[in-house]
Amino acid sequence: MCALEVLKSIQYFYETILSKAACSSDWDEDSIAKAFMWAEFCEQVYTKYANDPISEEFDRHIHSLRLKPGFSWCFNNLENSTAQLVQAFWQNPLIEKRFLESAMLKVNTSHVNLQEVKNNSDLLGNLCSELVESLKLIGIVSSKRSLYYETKAELFLKFLQDISAHSANEERSENQLSLAFQILCHSPEKIMVLVYVLIHDSQEDSNNISEIQNFAINWILHKLLEDPLGSLAKFLWALPSSTLTEISKKFPSFHSFYIDRLTKIAQSLQPEYDNYGKKWKRRTSTSDLTLSYEELVSHFQSLVMASGDIGSMTEGHLRTLMSTQSASSIWKDIWTSLHSS
Repeated sequence: MCALEVLKSIQYFYETILSKAACSSDWDEDSIAKAFMWAEFCEQVYTKYANDPISEEFDRHIHSLRLKPGFSWCFNNLENSTAQLVQAFWQNPLIEKRFLESAMLKVNTSHVNLQEVKNNSDLLGNLCSELVESLKLIGIVSSKRSLYYETKAELFLKFLQDISAHSANEERSENQLSLAFQILCHSPEKIMVLVYVLIHDSQEDSNNISEIQNFAINWILHKLLEDPLGSLAKFLWALPSSTLTEISKKFPSFHSFYIDRLTKIAQSLQPEYDNYGKKWKRRTSTSDLTLSYEELVSHFQSLVMASGDIGSMTEGHLRTLMSTQSASSIWKDIWTSLHSS
């Protein structure tokens, strides 16, 4: 087989087999067995050419592929093609897991610990190690945005687009998107990727990306209402107010939730007096997530100063609260703090 045929075969495995394994329900035992034969072929290519100068050409070609799942691969990934295929199948919510286990046990995968691969199955873990390592030290000077997370979010969005493209109907698409978002909530670093998915701006496939982002914000709001003290809620409230404001500017539904939650937090504070005057403190009986008075002012300040309708809407909300509360209410103090800073 010539080099060109090898490259075409590698391309077929990455662009078709792996993509379909992660997103399609159209699999039977025979097609699964054939998929693992393709994975075995890629591993044989790695073994044969690992120490050959031609591997550099293969590596450049693999990096240049526009992979449907949105992942970036390199030549070294060929060595673990079977494990990657297992991960892709195992992440597919449209394949019944007992059938999948039975089908995989009939395939010669003795060189791979199937249970270990399944346990470590991670949507973002398949990113090309070279890409991730090169991004870890990259930042944008004088910017609160991270190129590292923006790049991961862009790759993940491409994966989500592939999910939508392979789904037979809207319900299946939503089920798979929910699974992907749930996986991202396993650690703070991955939740940050989800945040950057929300604020990501793209000139390509904007309608499709907007649909995914709208589904994502609705999924997040549902989780926040379902578990207001959960890890997702704690992570979001630890974000800078500027980030939450940026999300609010893009999604009116999140702005409504954000304002409502800030209002409830403010109303959970009570005044305490000492020789230095009045301070607003958390009520000891409050079990909800809360913020200090200073943090609360910072959040409102960011919203009031935001461009567009968000700033005027937030200021109007504060004016309404001031007009309907007593003279000693926290809202007059917040208003004074906002306009004296």
